[in-house]
Amino acid sequence: MHVALRAQVTPWAAAKPDGMAALLTVVPVGLVLGLLVFGHYGDREPRPTRPRIAATAAAAVLLGPVAVAELGLFVWLLGIAIVAAGITALAMLRAPEQPLGH
Repeated sequence: MHVALRAQVTPWAAAKPDGMAALLTVVPVGLVLGLLVFGHYGDREPRPTRPRIAATAAAAVLLGPVAVAELGLFVWLLGIAIVAAGITALAMLRAPEQPLGH
């Protein structure tokens, strides 16, 4: 590699994933968003409409491949881990109203 080209490569540019890795993130993000928005908990209202489906798909693309392309795969995974740890911590802080099994 030429010295001038090597000087132009930044650590963030070297850590950027290829397009296929970024594109594959749309599947888990889309599934999670779909479950959150359209999950069937009894007779949940409102029913899925075309604008809500389009908004959920747009959010999945923005939170998946676009975020990975901008942040890099490692930073994106780190953000997902922090959010998951926060959700888990909040769930653990909730005390049940009565002990289980009583």
